Amino acid sequence: MVLVYSGYAFKALLLFNEELNEEDRRAVRENLDVESLVLFDLLQKPNLSSKEINKIKKVANNLLITLKTEKLNIANWCEKEGTRDAVRQSYI
Repeated sequence: MVLVYSGYAFKALLLFNEELNEEDRRAVRENLDVESLVLFDLLQKPNLSSKEINKIKKVANNLLITLKTEKLNIANWCEKEGTRDAVRQSYI
């Protein structure tokens, strides 16, 4: 019975993976949601250690919370270029 369930769960995961777009897959790989991934990409620099990358992920998550609480009242903010530029300016 467990094997049947495991097989079903595996097939469900494969189907779910096929439905994701590349950014969604990247967000899953990086253990971030898509909005945090946008901020992570803005903050990231080349040649960082894994410890530094993990710190940037935490900063991206915290920054997103702050922005949503204090500044962002716009749906789909990461898809709008002007709003993304405003976010970029807020952490510079």
